[in-house]
Amino acid sequence: MYTTMASLFKRKNKFYLSFYSPERYPTRKQVNLRTNSKRAAERLRIKLEDMWALEEYDPWIEQSWHSHKQEPMEIQQAVAQFIASQEHVRKQTTQKYKSVLGQFSMFVGHRVLLSRVSSAQVYKFLHSTDRAAITKKTYSTTLSPFFEWAIKQKYIGHNPTKHLKLERPPNKFPRYLSVRDVETVCEVIRANISDIARLNGNADWLVPIVKVATLSGMRIGELTNLKWTHVNLEAQIISLQQEDNFETKSGKDRLIPISSDCNKVLSSLPQTCPWVFASYSGKRLCPRYVSRRFKHHCNLVEIDANFHTLRHTAASWLIQAGCSLEAVRQLLGHSSIRVTERYVHLKPSAFSSEIRSLQESYLSERRGKSGRST
Repeated sequence: MYTTMASLFKRKNKFYLSFYSPERYPTRKQVNLRTNSKRAAERLRIKLEDMWALEEYDPWIEQSWHSHKQEPMEIQQAVAQFIASQEHVRKQTTQKYKSVLGQFSMFVGHRVLLSRVSSAQVYKFLHSTDRAAITKKTYSTTLSPFFEWAIKQKYIGHNPTKHLKLERPPNKFPRYLSVRDVETVCEVIRANISDIARLNGNADWLVPIVKVATLSGMRIGELTNLKWTHVNLEAQIISLQQEDNFETKSGKDRLIPISSDCNKVLSSLPQTCPWVFASYSGKRLCPRYVSRRFKHHCNLVEIDANFHTLRHTAASWLIQAGCSLEAVRQLLGHSSIRVTERYVHLKPSAFSSEIRSLQESYLSERRGKSGRST
């Protein structure tokens, strides 16, 4: 068999090997090494060249060279490879991976071999600071995909998060604001607009986005990426669409009905730029900045809330008004009705009344058919 050295090259942040043989078709075969570390790639090049020379590996045949035992991998290298492999996930998810895995790598030591990480170390990391039970659970579920990926890469043999016993997070009802709370926050926002901003016609940009968030239940990222081309005031519909630089959390398009109050807010906004909600200079708003400004004004009036509280507020108001859970689910874009069921406690009387009414209707119908009491 004709053998020679394989050439190593990098493409789209990944290293590849290119094998050549004039006896094969095609004469060149590229193999994705699934790493962005040059040191790891060089080790794999030597390994695969030796396996090819010994006829233990054929690049032209579909087979997994990962089935062979991998070289020891340091946790810092593994984290970098994992994050590079997550190009398909949302930006927010990638940021969460970087944050949690970065903290974990620092806690156990960047140069520690991944194969030496134990469940005890993961447990100690989760309890290393005064984290809330829900935060520990979130960190654990963020670490788990990393270890599952490492198992597939043959770096480790088990997932150290699998059998961790963590405190169960308490079932808390979503916090929401009253109509008066929202009005109070909007009043303090207007009162604190700077004199410089008042010189511009679009100084009061925060109040409109707060009101629309409360009336529509849209997420902050959906609001800051909303364009006028997505809004039809005549048809009273907002169309949330996937775009190159924006993706909804569910990964699906959805329609948001515009109420008369929401229509008034949107109609009052200037359409001088592509964005529905823009800064006083006409630029697209940064979600983190909007969130910080809203939280700042809530603190001024001692209201315990963040921007996401407005989404809970929208759902809570609708449920209390008698809206069905399924309608609220579709409005908010929840993946499952179980997520929306967090709000069912807000209308216990309506829930009980609905159950009694349906039961009585069913029994009345059955009695009429059978001609006897039940």
